[in-house]
Amino acid sequence: MTVKELKRIRVLAIVGIIIVFVLLILALGYGKETLKVYFFDVGQGDASLLVFPNNIQVLIDGGPDRGILRKVGRAMPFYDHKIEYVILTHPHSDHLTGVVDALDRYNVSTFISNGVSRDDLPPYQKLTTLIKDKNIRTVVIDYPSALEIGGGRIEFLYPDHKLDGEERTDFNTGSVVLRVVYGESEFLFTGDMPRSVEDRLIEKGVDVSSDVLKVAHQGSKTSSGETFISEVHPDYAVIMVGENTYGHPHTRTLLTLERKKIRVIRTDKAGDIVFNTDGRLLKLKGNLIIEAFSRLHLKKFLTVLE
Repeated sequence: MTVKELKRIRVLAIVGIIIVFVLLILALGYGKETLKVYFFDVGQGDASLLVFPNNIQVLIDGGPDRGILRKVGRAMPFYDHKIEYVILTHPHSDHLTGVVDALDRYNVSTFISNGVSRDDLPPYQKLTTLIKDKNIRTVVIDYPSALEIGGGRIEFLYPDHKLDGEERTDFNTGSVVLRVVYGESEFLFTGDMPRSVEDRLIEKGVDVSSDVLKVAHQGSKTSSGETFISEVHPDYAVIMVGENTYGHPHTRTLLTLERKKIRVIRTDKAGDIVFNTDGRLLKLKGNLIIEAFSRLHLKKFLTVLE
């Protein structure tokens, strides 16, 4: 066999390996348009990031400190300095503070909130200054509406009216509630909404059914009524919680989720939680502890899902 023939065989072998590699990638589903949903471990507070196809990002709340910048920086390409939408569900500091840092660091196109102000809080004062100085478009949710985005849809379910009186001072009651729909996959984000809002949504016949529920108010006993949980009927319940003195998540909430046979994932146990969906299949990525709570003891099951 000549040297020329050996070179030809070597080239063919390399081409063959490349073809096999490409076919494997296609078989594994890489390159599909997907939605990624990050539930960040930011301690006692909420911060989530939606990444739609074409790197369209939506930040929902920002947690209690600047730690959100590190989380978002890891989830987004290093060269991407733009976040298309930032949503503040309500102006409590454990949701608000990181939002201010995100608006300061990134180029944000649109800021969405319930319109309730907190002029008594320095972070909120900085927020309003940033919005003005950076000419960020603002949208106030005071009626049900929807945003078509990245091949999916964000449905704003609440507030369904202009907030007034006590609703503007009881900040949890005014939380923005939104449902993310991507193909056949749905995610429900509840802020810190109390049971009174849950009951209102049910009475009005609002579709809250979702595969993944972001449990309201760190699993507080003031939220997650059994009827509401039945209406949502999720496969997964994500509790965003850190070390706290409030008793979060409350035993009542955990027991309700257990009775409904819902898989519970907590950020204080699992760290960052990431879901990936192509609109048909919903995948939970990483090594996560899924907990089933019992009156007698806490059982932990380690599941590895690709």
